[in-house]
Amino acid sequence: MSSSSSSGSGKVRRKEDTTSFAATNSRNDSRKIASSSLVMNNSGPNDPKFVFSCRSCRNIIGDSLSLICTYEEMRTITVSGTTNKIAPEHTLRTSVERFDEGSTFYKLLCTECVQPIGKYYVSTPRTLDPLRDKYTLFVDSLESYQLGKVDLGNAPSAEDISPPQSANNQVADDIGKVGILCLSLFLCAHYLV
Repeated sequence: MSSSSSSGSGKVRRKEDTTSFAATNSRNDSRKIASSSLVMNNSGPNDPKFVFSCRSCRNIIGDSLSLICTYEEMRTITVSGTTNKIAPEHTLRTSVERFDEGSTFYKLLCTECVQPIGKYYVSTPRTLDPLRDKYTLFVDSLESYQLGKVDLGNAPSAEDISPPQSANNQVADDIGKVGILCLSLFLCAHYLV
């Protein structure tokens, strides 16, 4: 059962919702930020986890464990917390944009590259209550990385990273020579005492 509110043509999607920005019916097992959609599934303990970073400088911003909701038309995700790599501007602003008109917010900036990365809403219309006092991040300002997801397509084979057998034999010979040298030095020192 989806719990979403309507605001004109926009819908706030909560974490429990299994629909996507693109309004597809596909049940994808991953959440991903792409240029056209954010796909979300019910968050369970076995669901994929994501790390969000600034698209400009790759600064880590937050992760999907704090994900609250998405807002399709604004192309945002809202999280309950972020890293200290986001800072609000000191100016309180009032939105004149169609989707959040009349809301007051602080613009959120990446502390590394000072690019706008989202909004921190102080007041919102009732339909945007899930965004208030949370970090609403612009999807187009983020990149994501799925934890535990490794691309093995370009990984070197065992033969590529293993030294050739002749190198292994050379190392073994060198170790043997060092051992003989150490034993010789020990015996010389023993007889000199």
